[in-house]
Amino acid sequence: MPPFLQQRLEGGAGAAAPHLVVYRVKDSHVLTRGASWRLPLAAPATAAEGWHAGCYPLRDLRAAAYVGEDGATTPSQHLFATEPANVDPAYLEADGATWVSARSLLESSPAADAAALGLCLSTVSWLSAGAFCSRCGAATAVTAYGHTRTCPSCAHVYFPPMTPAMIVAVLDGKGNVLLSERRLAPGRPRLARPMRTILAGFVSQGESAEETLVREVAEESQAVVTSLRYVGSQPWPFPHQLMMCYYALAPDSPKLAPELAELVSVGWVSKDEVRRALAGTHQDFIVPSHYTAPYRLLTDWVEGRVDDRGEPLSKL
Repeated sequence: MPPFLQQRLEGGAGAAAPHLVVYRVKDSHVLTRGASWRLPLAAPATAAEGWHAGCYPLRDLRAAAYVGEDGATTPSQHLFATEPANVDPAYLEADGATWVSARSLLESSPAADAAALGLCLSTVSWLSAGAFCSRCGAATAVTAYGHTRTCPSCAHVYFPPMTPAMIVAVLDGKGNVLLSERRLAPGRPRLARPMRTILAGFVSQGESAEETLVREVAEESQAVVTSLRYVGSQPWPFPHQLMMCYYALAPDSPKLAPELAELVSVGWVSKDEVRRALAGTHQDFIVPSHYTAPYRLLTDWVEGRVDDRGEPLSKL
């Protein structure tokens, strides 16, 4: 076993203990025991045994990713992440083992925990999708402790992708924001109240994020953006986006039309209605949860840290 991994598996008094995150990519569920998604990982009896046979309940350490040391816990923890196929089947079905929606775990976790879990999710999603080389078709091997995949046939090295996307709170300058109701993906359960959220879209080849913003807003709503302001970014682990966050102004866009292939509806929503939705008291719709970029963008606008033109009124 490489000394790098051996040191992170041995633990000991006061040292960071090894833990495992098991992510079922097909339905975005995480294995939990009790109330925790961090599963204790047993140290190998010998270095050779641990590298080739795995560390209970992990079957093959080589097929897992070492995500890093998580200092949000006391003591800190070394996190490994893998798919269910790489875990002892008896462990997956043991008493106390429960599959929980990854989104619900992110929603209920503090920010530091959510960030650690999100990294595990995106890492396993990528590893599960790159089993074969796109150049020659040979089976790839997990390398660099889960941070690359390498083709043994043509030696091509694959790195985790990051898909750029933009997300924008479009304002009309008069106290309203553009919200849309998206069509549900197949298999996603229908909510008691529909979710409305701000507009978003993927950056196309040859496009800047700003050009994407103007294009997506026009395509999804027919609104015309006259100005925009970049705020920040957020990694999104479903499966591996980088969301670039903006405010934009579209003051002369009274006639809206949704892109029906993706949206059920789109419309201007008042600040008071958004305030009630953020508080969970709106009777007609909900907004995305607190760990999402839309929640932060809408909250800063509703609470007055951003004015009705998307400009900051205080340090964010």
